[in-house]
Amino acid sequence: EDLSYLHSTGQRDDKESYIAMSIEATPRTVGRGETEVLVYGDVAVVRGDYQIHIEPDAEYPDGRHTNASGLQVWRREDGTWRLFLHQGTAYPKPAA
Repeated sequence: EDLSYLHSTGQRDDKESYIAMSIEATPRTVGRGETEVLVYGDVAVVRGDYQIHIEPDAEYPDGRHTNASGLQVWRREDGTWRLFLHQGTAYPKPAA
């Protein structure tokens, strides 16, 4: 059950820390844009854009919004697809 999840902020999580972050973090909404899935036997590559909106909290009273591109690698183990690798890259913020 390997997982390497690299957020668009540069933060890196393994499975344990990703689950903890998902449970304990400020609520967020994730939207997906067009997604492409390429399957190579028991490995799948998923790429596409996504948007994350994080609700306001003490550190960010106005909340946060990120537009990013993601690349994921999934592998099939005993008939079940499991996320193995995620690499997020944030798009530059528009000039104000």
